[in-house]
Amino acid sequence: MGRREDNAEPEYLLLHYTTGHWDFPKGNIESGENEKQAATREIREETGITDVEFLDGFHMKIEYKYRHGKRLVQKEVVLFLARTRTHQVTLSHEHIGFAWRKFDD
Repeated sequence: MGRREDNAEPEYLLLHYTTGHWDFPKGNIESGENEKQAATREIREETGITDVEFLDGFHMKIEYKYRHGKRLVQKEVVLFLARTRTHQVTLSHEHIGFAWRKFDD
């Protein structure tokens, strides 16, 4: 998720998760949703941002595995590039902070 003031370098939204790491807004696809509908819902639920505009030309999938206790978890993450004009973020219970950062930060 990115935003940009007029004539300014874009900034990207990172969320600080209760587990300590920073990441983009994300979540699971619910029944009946496509990838962009799920992304829009997750952004709204995690940040309160509703004016999401997806930018054409960027769609990436990443697959990885990690251990959670004794269980091996396989994840597939779909990344989009989106824009918002909203500055205010209302965090969900899953997060303890947020930051708008430039790409080189």
